[in-house]
Amino acid sequence: MIVDFKYHIASLVAIFLALALGILVGSTMIGSDIIADQQKEIVNKLEDDFGKLRAENIRLHSELKLMGSKLALDKEFQQSALPTLLNGRLLGKNIAVVEVNSTYFHQDWEERLINNLKKAGANICSVTVVPNDLDLKNLNKKEKIMQQLNWDSAEKEQLFPFLADNLSQEIIGYKTQEYLPLLERMGILKRSGGTLDTPNSIIVIGGGSNGGELDKRIIRQWKRQGLKIVGVEPNNTPVSSMPTYQKLGISTIDNIDTVPGQVSLVWLLQQNREGNYGIKPTAEKLLPSLATN
Repeated sequence: MIVDFKYHIASLVAIFLALALGILVGSTMIGSDIIADQQKEIVNKLEDDFGKLRAENIRLHSELKLMGSKLALDKEFQQSALPTLLNGRLLGKNIAVVEVNSTYFHQDWEERLINNLKKAGANICSVTVVPNDLDLKNLNKKEKIMQQLNWDSAEKEQLFPFLADNLSQEIIGYKTQEYLPLLERMGILKRSGGTLDTPNSIIVIGGGSNGGELDKRIIRQWKRQGLKIVGVEPNNTPVSSMPTYQKLGISTIDNIDTVPGQVSLVWLLQQNREGNYGIKPTAEKLLPSLATN
C-alpha cells in the first residue's frame, strides 16, 4: 500500500513536471515569435530614421555650402568697402593701444586692427602688451622686481599699485620711461611699433580669463586725466570685460576681431562720442551712426 502511494505521488510529480515543461516550451516559442516581430519593427524604424537623417544631412550640407559662399561674398565685400569706410577718418588722432591679455599678441585680427587704424590716418603712439596681474603671482619675478627697486619684503603689498600707476603714466608719456623697460627686460611686458608721441585716445584690449586689476586701475587714472578711452575685446573671448568697462564709464566694442568691430572703433573715435557697440547682450547697437565726413 505504501509502495503504491509513493508510486502515485511520483506519477503525479512527473505529470506536473511534464506540464510545466510543456508550458515553458510553448511560451518560449510564442515569445520568440513576438521578439522576432519586435526586432523587425525596430529594424524597420531604424532604417526609416537613418533615411531621414541621411536626407537631413544632405540638406544641411547644401545649406552649409551655400552659407560658406555667402560668407565669402560678405568678406569680399567688407574688404572692398573697408578703404571707403576708413577713409582717413582718424587723421590727427594719436592713439595708444594697451592689451591686458597677452594671448592676443600678434594674432591676425590684432595686426589687422593696428593696420586699419593706420589706414584711417591714426598715429599709433605705442602698442603695449602686459598681463592684467603684472605676472606678480610668479613669486620669483616678484622678488626680482623688488630687488631691482631695492624694496624690502614689508613693501610687497604696495608693488602692484606702484607699478600700475607708474606704467599708466609712462604709456601716455607723462613720465620718463623707467618701469616699462624694466618689465620688458624681465619678459613680463611686450612693446611693438609706435612713435612714442603723447596719445589723446587709448584703446584697451581686454577679455580673457587671466584675471587681475591692471586695466581697471589704469582706466581710472586716464579718465581722471581726461583721455578718450575705448575698451574692446574679440567676439569669442571666454570671459567678457564689457560689463566691467561699462561700469567704469567708457565706451566698448565687443567684436573688435571683425571688420564691423574695427569700423565701429574708427567711427567712434572720429566722432568722439560714447556708446557700447557689437553683438553681445551688453551692446546697444552694432555700429555707431556713420559720420558724413
